[in-house]
Amino acid sequence: MTPQTLSGLTATDRKLLDAIQTGFPLVDDPWSALGQPLALSGVDTLARLQWLRGQNLIRQIAAIFDTKALGYHSALVGGKVTPDRIEAAATVISHHPGVSHNYERDHDFNLWFTLAVPPEKSLDKEVAMLAEQARLDTYRLLPTIKLYKIGVNLQMNNDGLKKRQAHQSRRRNRRPVRPLTERDKHFICMLQ
Repeated sequence: MTPQTLSGLTATDRKLLDAIQTGFPLVDDPWSALGQPLALSGVDTLARLQWLRGQNLIRQIAAIFDTKALGYHSALVGGKVTPDRIEAAATVISHHPGVSHNYERDHDFNLWFTLAVPPEKSLDKEVAMLAEQARLDTYRLLPTIKLYKIGVNLQMNNDGLKKRQAHQSRRRNRRPVRPLTERDKHFICMLQ
């Protein structure tokens, strides 16, 4: 995001960017619901969001699920790959449907990603398979020891000022994980 891109945003663009970060409406026509407070039709709202995505101001609009509550296994993985192969390795890793983040670091372990796999799959085997496909020299599985949820909300009506909230995730009063039904899986896929 460049300062020139940000300065070219209208007040409506900024309000729309704020709206999609704080509570996406789960209704039949979310585009109309998002646009209504901004006096935009659903068609205009969707077109505006597509334009913002084309400007690389929106990477994706997707549901974020609590992988543990769904019975998934997840971990951060630190991989090591020679610099001449990092782009190719990153491409392979990014194509895995369970990878939510994949980034280069200035470190011996220079390619880091998060991976979540469904309950019926082995996280260790999935990481090993992915490391082999990406031709990682080595990797380390870094499972969660203490879970923190960090939310970043980019306040676009305040010159992109970042507001961060962090809190330790509390697991009290959680219902036990139940097996996902085919219907559950269908809805999760639709929302993703």
